[in-house]
Amino acid sequence: MPAGQRDAAEAWAWGLGVQGLEVRDAETGRRDGRAQVIAWLDAGADVAAIEATLRAALPAAAIAWALEDASWAPDAQPVRVGAVIVAPPGAAVEAAPDAVVLRLDPALAFGDGAHPTTALCIEAVEQAAARGPLGRVLDVGTGTGVLGLLAALRGAEAVVAVDVDPAARAAAAEHAAAHGVRERVRVLAELPPPDRGFDLVLANVYVEPLRALAEALVTRTAPGGRLVLSGLGRAHVAELRGRYEAAGSTCVDVAERGDWARLILARTNVDAAAGPR
Repeated sequence: MPAGQRDAAEAWAWGLGVQGLEVRDAETGRRDGRAQVIAWLDAGADVAAIEATLRAALPAAAIAWALEDASWAPDAQPVRVGAVIVAPPGAAVEAAPDAVVLRLDPALAFGDGAHPTTALCIEAVEQAAARGPLGRVLDVGTGTGVLGLLAALRGAEAVVAVDVDPAARAAAAEHAAAHGVRERVRVLAELPPPDRGFDLVLANVYVEPLRALAEALVTRTAPGGRLVLSGLGRAHVAELRGRYEAAGSTCVDVAERGDWARLILARTNVDAAAGPR
């Protein structure tokens, strides 16, 4: 579809209650002025009905249905973000002594580290680890587990990885076991109760879930802890910043990469009762 229809296609897909979503556009290497929105649907979805509504809503979009193999391409190169390297299992990688090498199989779930929002979150984890012990970490929308796994390998005391997709939860657990940190990574289908805050909360999802989760994520961040939001476009920064500050946090950093952005907020007002605006 034309790149200008990307936001509309994303919103339509989330309205279906998709299990996962990926965008391939200029920010991920396309150079043809078009965007591809890939949505993972439940196996029991009514494809004919979905296609009919999509064609009516986005007549300029080309539609294709497939059982997609999300494995690394045969010629894929490892993704490098600073001292973090994300690579296929078994691939030869040249790494410095201080590097962390994450071996992920994206065929198991969404997330191979190549998207700008993932890179922005990897940088945020690295910055947090450089400041001191990571403590307890919550990874919301974990996918393959890339961010929670990195936090565990950087010394987090405990990691809770959350995803609504059973395949993602299985992938996150498998990758944690393969990297020797399974005992410190707990995988859940829903957010844990807010009775004990996390020192670092990571949410690399999309705008609609970020809107809905503002109060829930702030209340699960420990006083003085950091909350990292990504998966949002630059156009949504002001809106989401307002929602999360109204819920009891303060924005301490905004980073952008192409059309994408990342917010880092600190939990400040522990007694805030206001919900998202």
